[in-house]
Order: sequence, then C-alpha cells, then structure tokens
Amino acid sequence: MKAATSLLGALAMVCCTVVVCAPGARAAGPSVADQLKTAELGRFAAMMKSDLEALDKVLADDLRYTHSSGAFQNKAQYIDSLKTGAAVYHRIDSLELDAQVVGTTAILTGRAKMTLSSKGEEKVYEIRYTDVWLKRKGRWQMAAWQATRLP
Repeated sequence: MKAATSLLGALAMVCCTVVVCAPGARAAGPSVADQLKTAELGRFAAMMKSDLEALDKVLADDLRYTHSSGAFQNKAQYIDSLKTGAAVYHRIDSLELDAQVVGTTAILTGRAKMTLSSKGEEKVYEIRYTDVWLKRKGRWQMAAWQATRLP
C-alpha cells in the first residue's frame, strides 16, 4: 500500500512537471475578454484626454458610431468632433462592463456615467451601450458603438 501511494505521488509530480515545464507552455495571462475590457477603458481615457493618435489606432476605419442622442458619425467625423472641441469628454465612469468573444469578433456591453460638453453645453447622464470590436491583421479595433441614454 505504501509503495502504491508513493508511486501515485511520484506519478502526480511527473504529470505536473510535464504540464508546467512542457515546451511552449506559458503562464496564464489575462483572457481576451479581459484584454478587451482594458482596451475599452483605455479608449475612454483617450476620449477624456482627446488623444486623437490613440483613438485613430483603436477605432476601425469603417467605424459606425451612434451617440445616445441618435446622432451618427463615421471615424473621421467622430475624431474631428474631438479635434475641434465640438465634443469634450470631461469624465467617463464605467459602471458595468462585460465582453463576449467569438473568434475574431467581440461584443462589449456596459453602462457608464458621462460628463461632457457638446457644442458648448455641459451634459451629465448615464448610458447603456453595446460596441463591437473586430480583430483584423492581428489587432483589435472598435468597429461599432451604439449608446442609449438612461432615464
């Protein structure tokens, strides 16, 4: 019995060593969903800083951006609104954030509190949103945004 227990213990150690030290094995890092959540929060930070270079990289060239007001913009129009100061994001607080990843497509859903100036008028409100991220040429970019203002 003692020999069988020792043999099982040794076998378990060998199996663990093979799994941990196998060639090509890597430490578990953040999941793709977690990476996309981080990217989304980074996008919010870039919006607040009006970091147009960062936004240009993270937004897809064929972006479709629908604001909570119903206004629609493509990438060039959206970036131009930040460049000209037509839209200034003062604060974005992420209240909920979830990501579903299926292959090279990810759907992020969330809720956020926004403080911004739009055409000189300061606004504060909560939104619920859905955005779509696509993995193209090895990198993730946001391709669509749809926000709904909460009462």
